[in-house]
Amino acid sequence: MMPVNTVSRDGFVSLINKLDRRYQMPSRNYFSQVAIPQMYDTCVKTVSTELRQVEFYASTTDLWSSRTTEPYMSFTVHFLTQDFELKARCLGVVYFPESHTSENIAHGLREVLASWNLKEENQVSITTDNGANVVKATEVNNWVRLQCFGHRLHLAIENAVKGDERITRAVGLCKRLVGHFSHSWKEKMALKNAQKEHNLPEHFLITECPTRWGSRQKMIQRVLEQQWAISDVLSANRKSRHLVPSWQDLDVLESINQALQPLQEFTDALSGESYVSVSYVKPVLHLMNTSVLAAKEEDSDLTKSIKMKILDYMNSKYDNPATQELLDMTTFMDPRFKVGYISSDKVSDISARVMSEIEATVSKEQSLSNQDHQGPSDVILKKAKKSLGSFFKTSPAPSSVVPSHAVEAELNSYLVSPTIDSEMDPLTWWRLHQVNFPHLSKLARKYLCIPATSSPSERLFSTAGNVVTCQRTCLKPTKIKNDFRRIPLEPTFLQKLDLSTPKLLDLFKMKGGKAERHFLHYKFTALTKADTFPEFSAEAVFDDRRISHFSDEERVWIQAEDWTEAPPDPPDHRDWFIHQIRTLSDCTDSQCSELHVLQRIIGCELEKLPDGSVNLTVFDEYGFDGEDLISFNSDTEQWIDKSPKAKRTKEEWDRQTGRNQFLKHFLKTCRNWISTFNNTKKSSPDVDMFARKAPDDQNKLVLTCLATGFYPRDVQMEIRSLYRRCITKCKCQRSSGIRPNDDQTFQMRTSVKIDRNHKGSYDCLVNHSSLTEPVLVKWVGNCADFESESDNTSLIAVALTQALALALVVCLLWILLMTCSEGNVIYCGRKKMKRTKHHPSLTDIQSNHNSAQAAGTDTDLEFSGQMSSSDDENGVTLRLHSERGNISSYDCAAGVSRSFASYAEDFYSAGGSRERLRGRP
Repeated sequence: MMPVNTVSRDGFVSLINKLDRRYQMPSRNYFSQVAIPQMYDTCVKTVSTELRQVEFYASTTDLWSSRTTEPYMSFTVHFLTQDFELKARCLGVVYFPESHTSENIAHGLREVLASWNLKEENQVSITTDNGANVVKATEVNNWVRLQCFGHRLHLAIENAVKGDERITRAVGLCKRLVGHFSHSWKEKMALKNAQKEHNLPEHFLITECPTRWGSRQKMIQRVLEQQWAISDVLSANRKSRHLVPSWQDLDVLESINQALQPLQEFTDALSGESYVSVSYVKPVLHLMNTSVLAAKEEDSDLTKSIKMKILDYMNSKYDNPATQELLDMTTFMDPRFKVGYISSDKVSDISARVMSEIEATVSKEQSLSNQDHQGPSDVILKKAKKSLGSFFKTSPAPSSVVPSHAVEAELNSYLVSPTIDSEMDPLTWWRLHQVNFPHLSKLARKYLCIPATSSPSERLFSTAGNVVTCQRTCLKPTKIKNDFRRIPLEPTFLQKLDLSTPKLLDLFKMKGGKAERHFLHYKFTALTKADTFPEFSAEAVFDDRRISHFSDEERVWIQAEDWTEAPPDPPDHRDWFIHQIRTLSDCTDSQCSELHVLQRIIGCELEKLPDGSVNLTVFDEYGFDGEDLISFNSDTEQWIDKSPKAKRTKEEWDRQTGRNQFLKHFLKTCRNWISTFNNTKKSSPDVDMFARKAPDDQNKLVLTCLATGFYPRDVQMEIRSLYRRCITKCKCQRSSGIRPNDDQTFQMRTSVKIDRNHKGSYDCLVNHSSLTEPVLVKWVGNCADFESESDNTSLIAVALTQALALALVVCLLWILLMTCSEGNVIYCGRKKMKRTKHHPSLTDIQSNHNSAQAAGTDTDLEFSGQMSSSDDENGVTLRLHSERGNISSYDCAAGVSRSFASYAEDFYSAGGSRERLRGRP
């Protein structure tokens, strides 16, 4: 367990940013002051709720000192639920600064039970090690104690090898060998090369740990395995040749290993806490005496001596009458053993104890039931109206079976029933047969919850090295208490920590790949009153897509048109459901007076993980009036009742073995149909990218990627940015989630905010199971909100341009006309002409015109003088008179120079006036 300040370190923050830049890591104060206390409170409430329903329990305890030598005491409880599920809970790691006397320990243990409202009389046994103060504390509290089998076996081995000089020398040599290779990397490399030369496994040497059961045997076994490689390496170095094991040492080590190796497996097997272990103790002791530790001809004298000492020690320590009686009861309640390992002279005593305990339990339950019925009540119940059937109802006759006789019959039936295989789980057997043995099943829940070793407390303190590390030595006892209590409760407690969205665990899943999920469900609904809704309805759904449904009118299953493969018909028909709901509703006629609903869902769910593994879950569950009713266990072919109303239904359906076998086969074929539908029905997504202006910021755009029309529903989508040849995933992407379309396909959209004046380009990457390769769509830069605005702007710009051009033309014409009338310089073609105030007579013009013709005046020169004009069909004709007497004219329309006299003659002959000739345009 890492310290809380890990979340504020640069390396961890960088890791989270690499996983997902959207995630904002909370501060260390949030974890220490909010998250961990919330988890602690949640765990306390969960455990309290479970313990209120516990009838009998067993416990373990141990003492431990931290790195700062602060003492702690642990306490765990173990119990069986009504469904024979074995559970273990840690009730506390108590700071224990007082002197470790038996009285103080006994008082501390009672305080732990009182803090959880557990009654001492309901404790079956407590499993501890052989510490004298702990043993004395259990005697002070008058508790039944079972010694830890693993600790006792460890002491037996220590006692067997103690005092023999040969063993002391050989074991000491092994320790020096391991230390030599552990402190020199050169020797390690040489050992590795020697292992390759001798074709030996490349294993490291194992160090013995005094607190680790069986670590000595593992060290000896590893030295024997690598003896040739060890000898080669040590012989090559003159300084380490004295460490080479002699043949005498090897013989001693082989003798020790031969005696201890079989015992290691028993220690590991009996240290489990998720299965029944206490009923194994007596069979294991019997096996040790008869075969495992029995002397054999091929054994050396040393091996025989070690085996004999271990057997004598174990038999003497388990010879206590109270311990033997407890072990006999636990073995008797195990259907694998029963009386097989109990002495024949004790079978009758055990049977008598079983009957007495059952009778005491029955009488206790009856007294509690009478107290509940006889208790005063202030509520006056209204007298119920008698029904017609009540007149024919008679009082039940008293049972002729005495409770002791019923218990004896149940006990005899249990003894004559065959024992189950030793590999089978006894809890599963009791779960299925508790209906047949109701009283014995209570005793099974009482005795089979006892752990054979104190390993739960030992494991708890083994985890202490990860809690109170060198960097966390300043943790207060209250903080350590919170950390310890969470460890054995929930292996996946991190999944309950809802820090923010998205969750931290989900980020790791996204980066590792997304799991692919598919499911096939059959859903049934039956009603007792069909006024508004149909009396019976059913459908088959594959990945949220209906593939068939039941027509209540035609009484047949109708397949969807777009599905080529027909799913299998469900195992039960319509009339069967109608019969079941009327039975559950206690309807005597064809039409019930009240509305009741019976629902069923049967099918399977398949999850394909990124690593290629597949998880398949099958189920068949019923619900009645909105509550769970009963479910099917396909492994055992038995039904599990989840409501008191389902007791009779369970008994009836359990006897229908043919139907149960058919259901099991039907659920097995569900996976094949998922593969069929998944391979035949796939639709590729249509992907598009567009942008709109952000509603809260005019300088931002909302860039959206839309994928629609795909099936099945699982899809991956992300918007990426391309800037300066660098592709990065856009930050703060928001997803709408996968949503259904009206054509039974799905759609999904992802959006991100970008700058309106962005640089670079964007694209959208979509991956779907229907695609052979991901779809990549680039954004072309258009914005839907600005299209209408840009169109209007273009029209306005065109109109303004046209208006300005027209205004310019008008202005130019106006300037031209004003210039002609005011005598300014004007242009006609490339001719520059000025108008003056001199107005000669027509005679002067004529005479000057003749002179100009004689002189040959160039009409391309600049002239100043009189100007007049006339209009005709060819355009405007300008007439000029030069002050030097040179007269010429220029026809702007025709581009031809003519004499002024010819224009004047044409002008007057047409009836023109002199005023018009003189300059009016």
